[in-house]
Amino acid sequence: MTITEMSVVVLDLDVQKIDFANNLQLSLTLTAMSIGLWWLFDRSRSGFGLGISIAVIATVVSQLLVYNGIYR
Repeated sequence: MTITEMSVVVLDLDVQKIDFANNLQLSLTLTAMSIGLWWLFDRSRSGFGLGISIAVIATVVSQLLVYNGIYR
């Protein structure tokens, strides 16, 4: 297991234990963690742009799925 895989597993376990008051707090925490991981491992503009693009697309797709009742 590489360092990157280990850090993702550790962060996933840490986030599961935290009780968030609302979705905004969860989103801000995940945003900060994502930027921190990008800074730690990549630090390229193209990597940051790709990460932001994928995050926005995934958020829109998931919201559309929930809104249309496909995923609850």
